[in-house]
Amino acid sequence: MYKVILCDDEEWFLELEKEALERVFKEFNEDFQIYAFSSGEALLEIEDINDYGIAFIDCELRTMDGIDVAKHIRKKGYEGIISFVSSYIKYSPGGYIVNAFRFIMKGQYEIGLRECIKAVIKNNAAQYFEIPDKEAKVKKADILYFESSNHKIILYLKSGKEHIIYGKLNDIEKSIIDSCNKT
Repeated sequence: MYKVILCDDEEWFLELEKEALERVFKEFNEDFQIYAFSSGEALLEIEDINDYGIAFIDCELRTMDGIDVAKHIRKKGYEGIISFVSSYIKYSPGGYIVNAFRFIMKGQYEIGLRECIKAVIKNNAAQYFEIPDKEAKVKKADILYFESSNHKIILYLKSGKEHIIYGKLNDIEKSIIDSCNKT
């Protein structure tokens, strides 16, 4: 499930973004939720910013620059993907400061969005391990090790959390290798 942030102060464009995102995610057969914000200040009020995987932020907001919004959410620890949206190419260099994933021109929004989402899905498959029989994913970098006994596999994470998976360790290994080879 992709939780997507949209931040744009133009209501008509925010609606256009929602509709385009819905079409693109459905095209790729992916589950998603959209959270729309009409100002940078409203976006910055989010407490658990890392609950959201992707943020599309307009560079030119009325009261706050989109690049500054991105800097603030990075300072809050946001590890997700940031893509900037603008009518003006002059803002694109600012994306490097916050490690932006993409810069999408408003005039070519749906084309840029499709390319961005396709790349996000591919990147996601390489970086996350889907826990079988659960609607959960963990970052591969957060996995310490797997322990297997009688078709029960315990997944140990750096955080100290554990997940129990039923199956064969060979199948788990194959799924991890396959997801890496797809990228």
